[in-house]
Amino acid sequence: MKHEEIVAKILRHFEVTSVYQGYDYTIYAMELTIKDNECLKYVTKMLYPEIARKYKTSWSCVERNIRTVVEIVWKNGGDKFFYEVTGEYIEKRPRNAKFLELMMVCVLCLENSDPEVFEDRCRNCPIVKAVESGAEKLEKKNKELSSTIKWMHDLIWNLINKSGKENMED
Repeated sequence: MKHEEIVAKILRHFEVTSVYQGYDYTIYAMELTIKDNECLKYVTKMLYPEIARKYKTSWSCVERNIRTVVEIVWKNGGDKFFYEVTGEYIEKRPRNAKFLELMMVCVLCLENSDPEVFEDRCRNCPIVKAVESGAEKLEKKNKELSSTIKWMHDLIWNLINKSGKENMED
């Protein structure tokens, strides 16, 4: 799997899609940092300006849009995911450079592994397990409610039919 595909897959997993400008900036930032990880030491002098040149914007827009990506990823459980992959736990949302470093380590770890590894890591993530558990409970509750609705529907029709027959007899 290509680096860009891995980054895109990770971002989409955390609900960051191409709707966000930072999506493309983050993917390109990963391309640059994987080629030369010195970029991470000079994000404002080297990395952001290069991304800004490619996308014809300012480096401050690049920084802000990548920060938005980091916020979304962290809000949606990125801390646990990156801990699973890198072994490094960061409680608060990291700065962009740290996030890009974590992402680079993650991409390089997943690059040579079986494509199923990403899905396995995601399935074993505590957040995914909690969501799946919640979904199972909701499905069970939905079945209960569906049977209750059917019972109520049948009862109402029986009452209507019974009421209609009584009115016809009068």
